[in-house]
Amino acid sequence: MESQLAVWETPEFDEIPVAPEVTMYVAQLED
Repeated sequence: MESQLAVWETPEFDEIPVAPEVTMYVAQLED
């Protein structure tokens, strides 16, 4: 879970609005 937080903390993601589709996509990757 720490790695996931690190990804979301990167400037790259800060500039991109997190859409529900993205959240679902990441959830699938976690599985």
